Amino acid sequence: MIVEIVGPTGSGKTTLAHDLCQRTTMLPAKRLRVMRGGQLPFFASQFLSLVPTLLNARGTGRWFTMDEIKKMIYVSGWHSVLMQQSVGHNKVIVNDQGAIFKMAMLHEFGPPRLRSQRFDKWWNQAFAQWACVLDVVIWLNAPDEILIERIQTRNKEHKLQDSSSQAACSFLAKYRCSLSSVISKLSAKNRLRILNFDTHCQSFKNLTSEVFDEMKEKDMMRIEGPLGSFYLREESERPIILMSGGTGFAPIKGMIEHALEVGMTQPIHLYWGVHSKEDLYMHELAQSWTKINPLIRYTPVLSDAKDEDQWQGRTGYVHKAIMEDYPDLSKHEIYASGAPAMVYAGRDDFVKNGLDLDHYYSDAFEYQKD
Repeated sequence: MIVEIVGPTGSGKTTLAHDLCQRTTMLPAKRLRVMRGGQLPFFASQFLSLVPTLLNARGTGRWFTMDEIKKMIYVSGWHSVLMQQSVGHNKVIVNDQGAIFKMAMLHEFGPPRLRSQRFDKWWNQAFAQWACVLDVVIWLNAPDEILIERIQTRNKEHKLQDSSSQAACSFLAKYRCSLSSVISKLSAKNRLRILNFDTHCQSFKNLTSEVFDEMKEKDMMRIEGPLGSFYLREESERPIILMSGGTGFAPIKGMIEHALEVGMTQPIHLYWGVHSKEDLYMHELAQSWTKINPLIRYTPVLSDAKDEDQWQGRTGYVHKAIMEDYPDLSKHEIYASGAPAMVYAGRDDFVKNGLDLDHYYSDAFEYQKD
């Protein structure tokens, strides 16, 4: 099993990866280190295969930095190395700053030519390859003010340490958007399992234990066919409710984009529950879907709105907002993505409004409840 831990700077990825790898059933993923002689042949061969793509990338703007070329080489070929590492034992391979991180950084902060049509083939191939390799994504997050405080007070250097609060928030918002886009594209190809955690709400000790418990093999074998259980039922005629919590928006985004692509005709109501307005990192995109297709509705719900948000919309728990809007859920199907607590709260309460749990789908891991 191959896992990648993702999240914005300061969310605790390195800490969680280190703690997980202290467990006997987990191993840190091999890293691409060009200066090590054993990896030079890999680097050289991947660079040569990348040259035609780079030479075809004519255009204005700056050229690729060496760090960006290293990221592209990793994305192009390191999946085969991780696959070899995972063969022959039952350990979980844990990635920190792996392919998803590198693709998100390249797409948002790389040279503009990387987002041109000339690179479509390279991106599509990268998404297809890594969708087949990655099994689980652990997405960590925290409010911006918490992330900025952690960045500014830690010993490890980061360019945001000398940035203004406004510049740091702008960087974090852009990175979250890019991360969400990458994950949704990967999930659309192979239905990634995504586990979301707010590291501000629990200690890393408890977080490590919870992740470890949910990463047990028996929990990961809950599958309904080759694409997993969390995908839109295109053959269904039931109205669709999509319940997203925090960064659980990524797979939901992929679902809506797929529905638009194939021309699904069922009504779709998206609910996105977050702490405060700044956490709606793709608010404008979600609003745009309602203009593209009148069958799509969008309701953001804030559980802890700030005074500066001047929020006039819905507040409280996102699953409670759904229950208020839909007193009869007997004819609907609901897809839930986000923190396990939200997913299970919805499962327990939606039945009170008549939901048939055979039509309640989630990317959350199954685990034993007392």
